[in-house]
Parts: sequence; structure tokens; C-alpha cells
Amino acid sequence: MNKYFKRYIGVVIAWIIMIIVSFSFMPRFNHLVNQNGDTRIPSSMSSKVASKIGSEFHKSGQDTRRLVVVFNSKTKMNSQQNINMSNTINKLKRSQKQLGIKSIITPIDSVSAQKQLIAKDQTTQLVVLNVDKNLPVQSTNAQIRSAVKTASLKTYVTSFSTIKRDTNRAAFDGIIKATIIIAIFVLLLLLVVFRSVIIPLISVLTTSVAYVISLWAIGSLNTSYGLPISRDTQAGMLLVLATLGTGYALLYFSGLKNQFAADKGDIEATLAIRKRFTQLVSTSSIVLAIAFGSLGFINYSLVQSFSGIGISIIILLAATLTFLPFFSFVLGKRVFLPAAKLTAHNYNKGWHFLATKSAKYPLIALVLAILVAIPFIVNSKGPVSFDPTREISTQSSSAKAGYKVIKTHFPEGVAEPVTVYIKANHTLDNDADLREIDRVTNQLTANKLVSAINSVTQPEGEPLQQLYMQEQLQIVTGSLDSNMSSLNRVAKGLKSTKINSRPLTRTDRSVTSIADRVSKIQEYNEMNNVTETPSEIVAQVQSELQQTDHKRMNRFQRSVVREALKRAMADQTQQDRVNNALNRITSQTDSASQTVSQFRMELAAIQAKIQGYGTQVRSSTKEVKQSRDFLNEMAKSPAGQTFYIPEDV
Repeated sequence: MNKYFKRYIGVVIAWIIMIIVSFSFMPRFNHLVNQNGDTRIPSSMSSKVASKIGSEFHKSGQDTRRLVVVFNSKTKMNSQQNINMSNTINKLKRSQKQLGIKSIITPIDSVSAQKQLIAKDQTTQLVVLNVDKNLPVQSTNAQIRSAVKTASLKTYVTSFSTIKRDTNRAAFDGIIKATIIIAIFVLLLLLVVFRSVIIPLISVLTTSVAYVISLWAIGSLNTSYGLPISRDTQAGMLLVLATLGTGYALLYFSGLKNQFAADKGDIEATLAIRKRFTQLVSTSSIVLAIAFGSLGFINYSLVQSFSGIGISIIILLAATLTFLPFFSFVLGKRVFLPAAKLTAHNYNKGWHFLATKSAKYPLIALVLAILVAIPFIVNSKGPVSFDPTREISTQSSSAKAGYKVIKTHFPEGVAEPVTVYIKANHTLDNDADLREIDRVTNQLTANKLVSAINSVTQPEGEPLQQLYMQEQLQIVTGSLDSNMSSLNRVAKGLKSTKINSRPLTRTDRSVTSIADRVSKIQEYNEMNNVTETPSEIVAQVQSELQQTDHKRMNRFQRSVVREALKRAMADQTQQDRVNNALNRITSQTDSASQTVSQFRMELAAIQAKIQGYGTQVRSSTKEVKQSRDFLNEMAKSPAGQTFYIPEDV
């Protein structure tokens, strides 16, 4: 046992301990990818900004994840199938707490849900579940798949997170297959090149050790320090390690074979090739490690996830510089068994010719290389697909099968919805902002790639006609029609209005008759009016008696006559008062007569005005009709599609 073996044995034991630790504490890489492997884009990108707004908008739903249960029939669902589905939904509701279901949205919950969750061909119906996000995805999905099984219907449970997990699992299964294929390929390649059984095993062992420890190191760094990973990290690492590990083995053992061909001993040949190999491989490995590590500075998580490959290259370099010299020290020339002769490596004449000519005529070589590459470049571009299930098979994934059923029977947006967030520094519940949102909604609807869109102004994928001027104008013109009819009736009534002044005429005549009668009474009183005093009357009587040869009245007769006259004069005074009262009545009746005449004239003027108002109302009706016709034309024009919310709404 030489000193070099003793020197290396400690290092090999350390590697063995590291392998044991790696297997013991190896994180579930597939689980890490499911948890932390989502592609993260720069925060300034619009979709990232939208995601941040969405997390603020859906704060209440951040502790749940969405699952869609698909009920499918080959033909239109019959009544019995609908009953079976209803029974399944009721069973889900009874088991809601045990299954971790926070809420259930079914097609019968509302008219809007019915439109969105029942296919037009009525062969498929959907039920949306919001499930506790903290529960294990795989086991919870399995329980729900078992709970929704329904007689005479095919049922599927799908969601974006479930499809992502199935895709990651498919990628992981692919990596396992790729690992086996690469290992077989490396074994066969090295076996053909060196005609040795041991060298391929050493190469595969070295690469495998580096691969296992790299998985443990990258997984631990992701768990502890958030090192970016993705589902492509493991595949990229396997490809790089297998390629470099095989290349390093070819380079090392080719050089070792040349050293043995030069009749050098085991230790001398190993020391010579180790020195040269270490310088060459260390330089190239460090450059590659730095190149991959620098990917971590690119602000895109998918690219950053390849930065961990730089760590695996350093680990591979250390493993290569340990295990290849170790086995060459231990085995010596026996490493090439069962090859009988060790001769210098013979270079292929074809490659030698191409290499020399390319060095002599570089431009021609470059042009030939481009011409050879053009067909591969042209044919390398496949069809662009945004189908998240394209990497998994329908047979192995219930989620993909359900997703395909949804895509077949529903519009694209149901299976792959896109959310557009609009955020402002003020409330948006006003006419101007809602009109702008409606404009964006209509603009998106006009896109051929958009099958349907729901927004605040079109909550069920169709415009709310009450919020558009066409509907509002039709309501207004309908009211105008009713008002026009009323105005026409008013105008007709006003024009035919006649105020009856006959009572006033009769009143005037009665007042005139009263005045005439009072005048006659006054005339009569004036004719019989007595203005002399009683003494004058007595003296006049005596004079008249003397002229007629009568005796003069004695004192007694004169006193009697005078007393009678005094009473008559008193009656005359009373009569004067009556006359005065009659005069006042006459004055008042004259005034009343004038007032009645004035009233009659004013009533005639009022009647003329009312009839004039009727003419004006009819003229206004014509103007209202013109306004109505104008509004009807506006409602039929593109202006009728304008979104508008009155301020008093």
C-alpha cells in the first residue's frame, strides 16, 4: 500500500460520510419544486404587479386554493344523472369540514353560476371548491376524488396547482428515466472507447456521487437561504454533470493510457496525468461554475434556478480529482481490464482531417457549419402552446383529463382564465371610471382570442342595458310619449275652456233692479217730503182758514195741531234716515253693478288667456315630439352604446 493510497483513503472516507449524510438529510426535491419552484418574474413586470394587486384584492381567499370538480356525460345529462350529481354535492356539503372545504359553488346557486358552470351542450357541469391551503395537496385531492365519484357520470378533480404538481411529478419521472438512459449511454460509450469494464463504472460512480451531494446541497440551500430552484434545475444539473463527468473521464483515462503506453509505472503515470489533468480541468470547471453562478444575478427566477449548477460543477470537480486518481493509484494498469494491450490513443483520421482543414480555412469552415445548422434551426421551432398539461399524459393525471373536458365543452377562459386588474388612487365607483372600465371590457371582447369576459359593468359576460344611454333614452322617450299624450289632452281642454258668466249677468240684473226700486222709493219720498216747522204750518193753516171765512183756531186747537205736527215732523226725521239708508243702498248697488261688470270683463280676459295657453301647450307638444324623435335617433346611433350612470343613482 503506497503513501498516495494512504493520503487518499481519508478523503474517500470523507466522501463516503458526505454521501451518507446526503441520503439521510436529503430534502424531497420534488416537494421543494412544488413549494418554491414557481417561476418568479421581476416585480416591475405587469403580470407581477397584477399578482400583487390580486393578493390585496383577494385577501379573504389567500388561505384557500381552488379545485374544480367536473361532472361529465357522453350525452346531455338526463334527470337521473342530475339527481345523482345533486346527491354527490349534498354529500360533499355534509363532509365539508372533514375534507377541509371552506366553500362550495354549484350551478344551482345563482343564474350567473348556472351560465358559467353548465356547458351549452349540457353534457358537463362544474362545481367549484375552495379548499384549505394548509392541508396536504395530494392526500386532500385523493379524498375529494373519492368523494365525488358519481354513478353514470365521469368525475374529475382539477386545478392549476394540481396540474402543476402532476407536471412536476412527470418531470421528476422523466429525470429518473433520463438518469438511467444517460448512465447506460455513458457505460456503453466508455466501454467502446476504452474496451474496459472498470472505467465506465468509475465514471458513473464519480458522477453519481457528485449528483447526489449536489442535490442535497442545493436543496438545503433552497430551504435555508432561498436559493432559486425550478423543475428544470435537476434536469439541467444531471445533463451538465453527466456531460462533464464523461468528458473528464475520457480526458483523464486517455491521458493515463498514453502514460502507460510510454512504459511508465502506475504511480509515475498517475502523478503525471494528475498534474496535467488538474490544471486543465480546474480551469475549465471554475470558468463554468462562475458562468452558471452569474445566472443568479439575472432578475428572472427560471434563469436563476440554473445558478445552483455552478455548485454541482465544483462538487464534480472535487469528486473527479479525488476518485479518478484514487482508483488509478489503487488499480494501476488493471483499471483498463480486460484490455490486453495498452497503446497510445489513436486519433480518428476523419476528425483529424476536419480539424486541420478548419484551422487552415476558418471562414469556409464557419460557412459550412452555418449551412449545416440552418435546417436544424428552421425545424427546431415548434408550435407555441400555453397548455400547462402538454407535458403530462391524460392516463396518468385526472387533473389533465378534467382540464381537457373543460376545454372541450366550455370556452377557453373557463379552463385558463386571465384576470385583468385595474387599480387607482381613488375609488372607481363613479361614472367616468366605470365608463373607462366598460371601454376596456368592450375592447377585450373585440379580441378574437377572448371568448368571454366578465367585469363590473358586464358581470355575466353581457352588458347591463340599464347602464347604457340606449336603454336610458328609450325610457326617457317612453316617458315623453306619455307626457305628449297628456299635454295634448291638456291643450285640447284649455282651448275648449269657456267660463260661464251667466250667473254674473243675472246678479248684475238683480242689482240694477234693486237700484231702480230704491230710486223710485226715493222719488216718492221726495214728492211727499215736508220741510216747514210746526208753527209755520199752524200759521199757514190759520191764514188759509181766514181766507175761506173760517174761524181762527183757538188755543187748544192750535196746541193740538202743533203737537200733531211735531209728531209728524218726528216721523219725517225717521223718513230722512230711511232716505239716507236708501241712498247708501243705491250707492252700494251701483258699486256692486260696476264690480260685477268688471268681473265679467276679467273672466272674459282670463278665458282668452287660457285658450292662448292651450295653443302654447300644443306648440310645446310639437317641440317635445321633435326632442323625442331626436332622442330615438340618438338611441339607434353608436352614441346609444355609451356607458352612463346619472349622478343621482
